[in-house]
Amino acid sequence: MISNNLTNDQRNLLAEHESQGVIDVRRLPVGTLVAIDTATENFELLVCNPGRGVVLVASNRLFPKREKAVVVGSLHPETRLQLPRIIGKDLRIILKINRNGKMATPPVLAARVTGRNASFEYDMWSDE
Repeated sequence: MISNNLTNDQRNLLAEHESQGVIDVRRLPVGTLVAIDTATENFELLVCNPGRGVVLVASNRLFPKREKAVVVGSLHPETRLQLPRIIGKDLRIILKINRNGKMATPPVLAARVTGRNASFEYDMWSDE
């Protein structure tokens, strides 16, 4: 799924998160909506160009209007290890906002993935 250029620490972290399930927007169809819950912000990622990880991101505070971004991967908040491409529970999503700008979300608590026209829907990491 992900490049073989990972350190052993990254491989171990990836294996831990893959066992809980991960989201890779590059494997989702165009028009899929990924709703992300964090402790302080809710994000929506609308998949535009899955091959490049391009999404339109919106949130209640940081992105009141949808903005184009690339999902670079995730960052472990304690070890600062980065995992390319994936979104995982308790990891911060790394978004490339423009040519020079990157940001990391608060750690992900839960997600809902909904296909275009509600053709499919599933919850990830929900306690409900």
